[in-house]
Formats: sequence, structure tokens, C-alpha cells
Amino acid sequence: MKKLYVVLMFGFLYLCMLCSAVDGVTGEVIATGEVTHSNVAMTISIVGPPSLNILTPENGTYIVASVLLSYDSAGNETWYSLDDGENISISSSVNLNLGEGPHILYLYLNNSYGTSSRVVVFSVNSSKIDIYYGEYQEDSKRGNSTNFESLTYENLQSIENVVLENSDYGKIFFNEVINVTDDLNNTDNVVDLDNYTNVSFNYIYLNSTALPNFKKSATLSLYNLNFSNPRILIDGEVCPSAMCTIVNYSDGVLQFNVEHFSAYSAEETPEEITPVLTPSGGGGGSSTKIAREVFFVDNDQIGVEVKQGRIVTKKIIITNKENRKLNVEISIDKWENLIALHEYSSFTLNPLESKEIFLDFIARETHVPDNYIGKIIIESEGFKKEILFSVVVKSKMGLFDVSVNIPEDYIEVYAGDTFLLEIEFFNFGEIGRIDTKIEYFIKNSDGEVIVFEEEVKAIETTLSFVKTFHIPYGIPPGQYIIYAKVSYDEQIIGASEWFSVIEKEFPSPKTKSGVFIIAILIIIAILIIVIKNIKRRK
Repeated sequence: MKKLYVVLMFGFLYLCMLCSAVDGVTGEVIATGEVTHSNVAMTISIVGPPSLNILTPENGTYIVASVLLSYDSAGNETWYSLDDGENISISSSVNLNLGEGPHILYLYLNNSYGTSSRVVVFSVNSSKIDIYYGEYQEDSKRGNSTNFESLTYENLQSIENVVLENSDYGKIFFNEVINVTDDLNNTDNVVDLDNYTNVSFNYIYLNSTALPNFKKSATLSLYNLNFSNPRILIDGEVCPSAMCTIVNYSDGVLQFNVEHFSAYSAEETPEEITPVLTPSGGGGGSSTKIAREVFFVDNDQIGVEVKQGRIVTKKIIITNKENRKLNVEISIDKWENLIALHEYSSFTLNPLESKEIFLDFIARETHVPDNYIGKIIIESEGFKKEILFSVVVKSKMGLFDVSVNIPEDYIEVYAGDTFLLEIEFFNFGEIGRIDTKIEYFIKNSDGEVIVFEEEVKAIETTLSFVKTFHIPYGIPPGQYIIYAKVSYDEQIIGASEWFSVIEKEFPSPKTKSGVFIIAILIIIAILIIVIKNIKRRK
């Protein structure tokens, strides 16, 4: 027992010596005979296999066959195995070219202490959805646009910070979460950002009818502007500050917030001008001064035929006739969602300058195949010019086509005259004879139907014929359109042409025919008087 006490006492003294020999700050052993109290600092290192995380692909369904394999790791050697295939060594991210269906990916990483592995299960289904966004994929101008094809279908249903950018012209940054897959027609498995959005010079447009899932608040940026004091326009009109809030304008970049979508652009804020009243020289009355024609437009009508989901571009030329600058405004009356301007809706023309204006006629997939008539209005200094347009929207998958032609002698007709139309059909898809329903509409410039007829025609490969119409008496002179609409098996196509109804003029007595007609009328009048006198005498 005494031996046990001696051993315990020596052990206690040894521990006290160790405690007094450790520096409380550095943890180093020190030689001292004094008894001290100190803290012991300790560092513990645990070694083992390296850390490894797979960033992409994720568990889910991808809509393209090329998927990026990316990872976060700290090790010496990395390799992967796809669908229980061979091991492939990699040193950085790689693109995996995959087939349709499910896939399983193993990723391995080792160091001197061991090997780590991760596994992800995913699939490829390219028919799940098609997202058309080629305008925002081109490397030279895509900027920071969201790469939708790098995301799973599940992630596409809830994306934050979606960006659509054209690095030359501007950017849309959505401030809310978006379900990309849920557009107006979520049964066709197509989301068309190319046709339903437009980011071009001083112009940003999004069709929120076709893309209701993108009807979110956003921050818009317009690049390369040269205004001193810009203001924002919505659909060509000044946007109220409650709807459009400027965030910043510097170095030609205008950044502003919007609450919903339409067509946005910018213009120079005009200086306020105090009107000068000029007293009239007469008594009591007032006179209206007709604005002088200060500019010229090279076209009066535009006719366009476009299939659903397509765009047709037309050009007009506006020429300043004055030896001074003109401020010109362009607006659309009716069916403005069919037209997008490439440039400003307002601009300045230098003296005698001509400017080409490009117009995109956009047939959305939601547009019903039909004939749409409207007006492009151009104004400057009180002078206004209206250009009529007719857009014929055709079915996207039409297997036949039609063309119409008005003979030269019938481009201008009188009310009450016979009108002639040449029609030609082409059958591209069906073999054999098919019966088609044809509807004919004659409309005025406001789109009101003046004449309507319909018939059924049998078509094999081609068919040409001439159709006659009677122009009603009493309709006013002006521009009219003939529209032929052809229907077969839920497919609708059509074609249209403009023509004029002109006013009949009474023959001038200066012409030979006028003299002859007047002489006939005088003779008839004399005969009537003579006959009445003879009857009276009897």
C-alpha cells in the first residue's frame, strides 16, 4: 500500500512540472523552477480523402443532348464514368454528348490519403420543350443572357434573375422569379422568345399576351444613346413616372424600371415652348390653316403575307422637303402588336435628308389566320401622312398556297363597275383532288367589309381562274382591299391586294367626247320640249 502512495505522489509532482513548463501564449516548453498557471493551445489536423462536389449536371431532366460536367474539388486526379462505361480522366469541365433517356454519372477524385466519389442521376428529353432564343445565344452579342439549355426542366419552372441581352443594343433583367415553361400555349411545348421579344437600337419589346409568364417587373437598359436629357416612351407615348422610373443615365446607357411589358424606347425631352398668339385680321370669324406638305413618303400602301411564328420586314423612305430640320413622329393605328419599328418612333430629319424606316411585321403563333388592316401614321409640324397596311396571317403548317392578282385595268374602278381578280392555287401536300372553301372579302381602309362572297373549289396540284365582283354603287372613293381566304382541314391561308375606287368626273366640254355627249343631251332636251308643246296644242 505504501508503494502505491509513493507512485501516486511522484505522478502528481510530474504533472505539476509539465504544467509549469508550458508558455501560456506560445505553447512552447520553458525551463523554470517557478509554479505558474497557463492555457495550452492545441492544433488538430485530420487528413483523409479530398472534398468533391458535382455542380452540373443536377438531378433532373435536361432538354438538350449536350450537358456540361462541372465540379468543385481539391485533389490530384479526377475521372468519371457515364452509364457504367469506361473511366475517363479529366482536368477541367467537359461537355457530355448524351442520348435520349436516363443517365447515371460517377465522378471520382483522389489524393495521397484516398479517393472520393459522387454520383448524380439525370435524364435527357429533347421533346420536353423547345425554347427559341437564338437572338440571345449568338456569342458575339449574347452578353449575360441566361443560358436556358444549361438548366433542367425542373429549374426552368422557377428561375431567378433571368436576363435577355443584346450587347449592341440593350438588356432586360427580370426582377421576379419566372416559370419559363408556362407561356400562353403550354401544350405546344414551344417557348418563342425570338418572335415575341425584340431588343434592338433604342427599342425593347415583349409580347406579354403570348408570354404571360414574362409579365413581370424588370429593369431595362438601352445602349449607345446620344440624348442629353432622355425620357422614356411606352408604345410611342410618354411613359408616366409611376410606370417607368429612370435609375441611371450615363455614357449613353439609359437604365430604368418598368412594372409590365409593352414596347419601350427613349427620346430627347423637348424644351418647353411658349405659344405666341397672333390676332386675326377679320371680324368675328376664324380660319384654319392647312399644314404644308413638309415631307414625302415613297409608299401609300403595304401588303404583307406571313405565316404564324414568322417575321417579314418592309421598308419605307421618308424624305424631308424643307431646308431645315424636321422632328418626325411615327405611330401605329390598330394592330400595333403586328408591327415593330427597328429604330425610333420619333427622330429628326436634316434638311432634304431621306431616312429608311424598317418595319417588322410579326405574326405570333397566337394570331388567328386572317386579314388585318391598319395604318402607319407619320406626322411633322401638323402635316400627317397615313400609310395603309394589310397583313395576311397564314397557318403555320399550310400544305397549299394562294396568290391573287388584279389586272392593270382594274387597279382603279368606279363605284358600280365590275371588278376582276385573277386567282391561282398551289397544292403542295395532298395527293389527288381536295375541296377547299374560298371566302372573298372587299374591305375599306377601316377594315369594314363592303362585299362578301364564298364558294367551294376542287384543287389537285394547281388551279387558276378569274373571279368577277360588282362594286356597290354609292361607296365613297378611296383605297380598298380584296382578300381571298382559303380553308381546308383546319388550315387557313390567304392573299390580298390593294385597289382604288375613284370618283366619276362629268365629261369636260373641252374634249371631243365631252362635246359629243353634251350635244346629245341638248338634242334630247329639245326633243322633250317639242313633244310636250305638240301635246299641249292638241
